[in-house]
Amino acid sequence: MDLSIIIVSFNSIDLINNCIRSIYRYLGDPAGCSDINKYPESEGKRGLSWEIIIADNCSRDGSVEF
Repeated sequence: MDLSIIIVSFNSIDLINNCIRSIYRYLGDPAGCSDINKYPESEGKRGLSWEIIIADNCSRDGSVEF
């Protein structure tokens, strides 16, 4: 694993959604098979292995289900 991204969250579903989309946009798919047509700027980052860990603090806004 090259990179672990840890996010602590509390009632912030919109911010988490934007954050995850941004991570995929700039890092590509963690397995290295990014959709190059969807995120052309991630082409050079295909070899990086990464994971996202989200620690939720009992949110009640749908964050956990998301």
